Amino acid sequence: MATIIARNALGLPDALQEAARISEEMLHCAGSPCDDPEYRYSQYVSLVHALIASLRRAELAGATPEALRAASLEARLVHRLSPLCERLQDWPRGYAGDFETVEYLCDGINQASVDSFGHAIEAYALRSAAAQQHRNKVQEQAAMVARRLEATTRPIRVLSIGCGGSRDLLALRRHCADPSAMARLSVVLNDADEGALALSAQRLGDMGIAARTLPMNVLAGVRLLVRERERFDLVLAGGLFDYLDDRTAAVLVRMCGTTLLGRGGSLFFTNIAAGNPYRTWMDHIASWRLIHRSEDDIRALVPDAPTAWQTSMARDVSGLAILTTVTAA
Repeated sequence: MATIIARNALGLPDALQEAARISEEMLHCAGSPCDDPEYRYSQYVSLVHALIASLRRAELAGATPEALRAASLEARLVHRLSPLCERLQDWPRGYAGDFETVEYLCDGINQASVDSFGHAIEAYALRSAAAQQHRNKVQEQAAMVARRLEATTRPIRVLSIGCGGSRDLLALRRHCADPSAMARLSVVLNDADEGALALSAQRLGDMGIAARTLPMNVLAGVRLLVRERERFDLVLAGGLFDYLDDRTAAVLVRMCGTTLLGRGGSLFFTNIAAGNPYRTWMDHIASWRLIHRSEDDIRALVPDAPTAWQTSMARDVSGLAILTTVTAA
């Protein structure tokens, strides 16, 4: 049942005051001794959900990001007790969602002290569907590559855009029924972060997979490959579209679909779904802003697609990642 909340009924000052009160209570709880991890976790979860609700209520009433951040200042400070959340807030590599953060999420290991409030915070973050969708899409990308290898005995060419540490290709060890098939892979790795490329190249080298690295931004890398008339069986861009504006995303889809894909080749990309219940927490507490899209939004990124293109979409099991495949006939 749809509920319409009038802006003047939301009580903007009250919502901000409530957020500030909860933030102060969270700070108090973080500093109070507690020898029961289960109670501490429940305590944090109850507070953070109340905080998210109050911030969302203020957001709907028109509160600015600055006002929301000011109201949740103590909560933001408390979240720094979690090494993961501290990393999310600080962007140590200079950009949000860097490859080391993704590695952290994929490892899923709580690095906060067990007896700390930060351990409860980190447990919540790592167990959330927002974190799980990262792990899910990595496995889906690995499965796509494995299916390509199983469907033919010929060499397979893969382009990984915004490759990060190539957790997807690393996961091929689990997905390939015949590990020797990985020798038929030839991969082009693109990322603006040379640290990510170094990790990816090391991992692929250890797996016996031939790799070329392109240390440049996404569009520069794709344009270079277009000029070189490269063709690929599979182009992977998992998570990248969470950071691309509509114009850039549409250009990337078109260049891949019309130029980089060989016959029967596929572009696979993911996007965080609109309606993400963790968005308020991610935006205002974790400082990790993503571009959320619906299926209709994603369809609009494939404008005037040739009839020879086939586009399919599905959700991962968390429901928070939209998995899109564009295949050239």
